[in-house]
Amino acid sequence: MPTTSRQNKYNVSPAAFRQWRGKVYDSKAEMEYAQELFFLLEEAGFITLIIEQPRTTLGCPENVYRPDFFIIEKGGKEFFVDVKGVYTAEFKRNVKLWREYGLRPLHIVKKKRKKFTTVQVVG
Repeated sequence: MPTTSRQNKYNVSPAAFRQWRGKVYDSKAEMEYAQELFFLLEEAGFITLIIEQPRTTLGCPENVYRPDFFIIEKGGKEFFVDVKGVYTAEFKRNVKLWREYGLRPLHIVKKKRKKFTTVQVVG
């Protein structure tokens, strides 16, 4: 019987297409955003710190959420970033919880025409 690969319901690229520096990212867009961030950190010096997949709790210890990045810019501005392609029910719930319990602003970023745009800032 021939084997067929099943496409992910969120259209996620195969792991080989979303791997960079030895890490497999959740999406190709997230990987490309990370590449831009690391350029700003290493080459341009606009960012002083990037933490990938930081663990945060929203309200009670059972509500664990992992945004894609925590960023500290050179001027001291701190914020979280989540790169989104599809808004799932779970993500919408996390946004509601972030409004109430988020420690820093959460920037929701989407890729539009090969450019990343912040579509919403929560908190």
